[in-house]
Amino acid sequence: MGLLDVFRRKPKNENKSFTPPTVVVGGSRRKSMYEVGDIDKIVADGVQLTPRVIRYLRYLAVTDEDIFGAVRDLVVLANPGFRLSFVAPSQRDEARARSLLENIDSLFESGSAASFMNNQISEVVTTGASSVEWVPNKERNGIRRAFTVPAETVGIERVQGGRLRYYQEWGGERIYLNPTTYSYIPLQTVGDSPYGVPLVVAALSALDRKGKMLEGIDRLIYLLGIAGIVHAKVHIPPPDQLGYESELDPAYLDQVTSKLRKVADLLSEGEREGVIVTPEGTEVDIVSPARDISGAYPAWLDNEHRVWSGSRTLPFMRGRSESLSETWAKVAYPIILAEAKNIQSVVKRQMEFGLNLHLRLAGIPAKVALEFKEPQSPFIESNARARRTEAEADKILLEILGEDPELIRMIREKNGLSPEPKGGEDGG
Repeated sequence: MGLLDVFRRKPKNENKSFTPPTVVVGGSRRKSMYEVGDIDKIVADGVQLTPRVIRYLRYLAVTDEDIFGAVRDLVVLANPGFRLSFVAPSQRDEARARSLLENIDSLFESGSAASFMNNQISEVVTTGASSVEWVPNKERNGIRRAFTVPAETVGIERVQGGRLRYYQEWGGERIYLNPTTYSYIPLQTVGDSPYGVPLVVAALSALDRKGKMLEGIDRLIYLLGIAGIVHAKVHIPPPDQLGYESELDPAYLDQVTSKLRKVADLLSEGEREGVIVTPEGTEVDIVSPARDISGAYPAWLDNEHRVWSGSRTLPFMRGRSESLSETWAKVAYPIILAEAKNIQSVVKRQMEFGLNLHLRLAGIPAKVALEFKEPQSPFIESNARARRTEAEADKILLEILGEDPELIRMIREKNGLSPEPKGGEDGG
């Protein structure tokens, strides 16, 4: 039984709150945090992931070190800071819009727009969509608060003309969400399904295997930590010596079982103390628990890479640096950065939806656009060295070929300058 087993059985009540799996410490078999069931059918209603799957992905995002790390890295890369720009018919309207959004943090329960965007980035990764209700104030002249609506609680239906309607179920009835104040924006869908697909859902199978591997490693660590497995042969007196007529007498079997348990407890306690004392006639043998574990590491490493691939991260982001060169990292890093920018596009649309609604309700004829800042490059020093080398090469080229106008134009464009010098520039 593994992580995926839980999804095979249809729950009696899908709307019940999710309870994280427990770890049994004193039982005959330890349960892993991942051991919650089989997948037989992970989807229902097209390719809408069942609420249980998404709730479990949320759980993994705060309890599993790989999923938590992948989500954290995407949050850091996707939200390096932001700026707002405004378009308005007059400077006065632009000033009014800027003034209204100076206190943008008050629109969010956390008291921080940046924190809310971090939440939405995490939502996109674990649920596949940004799902937010922008609730107006009583006066209907602005937004009072933005609330995250758990994407797994939202149903989607197509109406005439292909338009989508969003709803939640309460008491067996569908309650439709107002499209003026509610926005559901998926990052990625499959086929004609309107439901977002969580970025980390592909890691479930590898995480199931990881849980089983960890369980095996725990057992192995225990075995390697003891002196050996104690095998004892205990003399069992025949029934007639104990006053019983047959070996099948239940009372005789109970007495034998009780004696064996007492000897086992005695041996277990003696093993911890390093001294074993037994009744006369007991033969004790210590069996070495040595195992050849040389083949375990490649299997673990292979599954580790599967987890990382399924959770949209790369080995060097998780601290794995085998055969890692800076050149390879420069090729791989943009992949993660591109993933972060895709997530940014969803959060940007969500924020602009709410902030522009805020302006409309306030009667301000302006539009606001949100732009994310660029994250700091981890290759600043090497990039600076490369630019210096390139500048020296350009200088040598100019000395050899002379200040050819076409060459100067090419060098200026390459460095992000206008092709022709503007006023105040000497053209050199």
